[in-house]
Amino acid sequence: MAIGVEAPKKLLRILCLHGYKQNAVAFRSKTAVLRKSLKDIAEFIYVDAPHMVDESKGSSSWWRASKDGKEYRGWEQTLDYLRNVFETQGPFDGVIGFSQGAVLASLICSISSLNNDNYNYNEDSNNSCFQIKFALLFSGFQSRATAHQSLYPQSSSPSSTSAISSTLKNGENSGCECCSVTQFEMEQTTTPSSSSQQQQQPQQPQQPQQHSPPSPTSLSLTSSTSTTPTTSFYPLAKINTPSLHVWGKADELVAASNCESLSHQFSNPECYVHEFGHLIPTSKTDIQIYHNFLAKFLKDCGLE
Repeated sequence: MAIGVEAPKKLLRILCLHGYKQNAVAFRSKTAVLRKSLKDIAEFIYVDAPHMVDESKGSSSWWRASKDGKEYRGWEQTLDYLRNVFETQGPFDGVIGFSQGAVLASLICSISSLNNDNYNYNEDSNNSCFQIKFALLFSGFQSRATAHQSLYPQSSSPSSTSAISSTLKNGENSGCECCSVTQFEMEQTTTPSSSSQQQQQPQQPQQPQQHSPPSPTSLSLTSSTSTTPTTSFYPLAKINTPSLHVWGKADELVAASNCESLSHQFSNPECYVHEFGHLIPTSKTDIQIYHNFLAKFLKDCGLE
């Protein structure tokens, strides 16, 4: 290297997972302020979901929910697709997910936590590539799919204290799979105006209450030191991936209680509640909160 020339600054590499009926280009555009405001510490990598929803618009999804919400059709293909993303475009220090993408990000966090504790998710596949150090989950909620319940310390059963049910203010079903048992999750992300951002008075991140230890659910997990199933429930008390959970009080698609319930699945989650709806807020105050969260991992990732 030439004398007097500084080495390129190393940045956190963050995989960005868009919401339902979006794509990488749209999500990149909607997060432009976020990306530019954090360019001093992070690089954002956007990928398209593998399942096309509307070819004319180029919109896609990570899965399609069954009518009762218990099956996420396309999950196995999505996992295979992301495995290739991690192997060919990784490693990634963390993930950002929005709505359906945040559900997916929570599952990646869970698998990563299992890898860190020498457990394998799905003994028939190699998921060791899923290793992340943090996650930012915007308008996220716990998957209702039966196949995913063993990836959460607490199952999202109908009798759970965080019942998953909500409707729009006009009484119509939102169609969001976290709020009802309809087939399609319907999302529309908007960007708040600069004036509304300036009027925003966001709360400071708070620590939610911790839930009791998990109860057994379905599916099997295997230890990496054994080829036989060792447990039929999530073997950790909590998902131990550091996380920041962000949701809006005025969100009509994902109920705030569902976002908070997801945060309870994580160990020591940080939570930030804003005044808007189904979107990623990017006022100066919002950006500072994201920056403060991410800055903690610069040293952990060897970037300081």
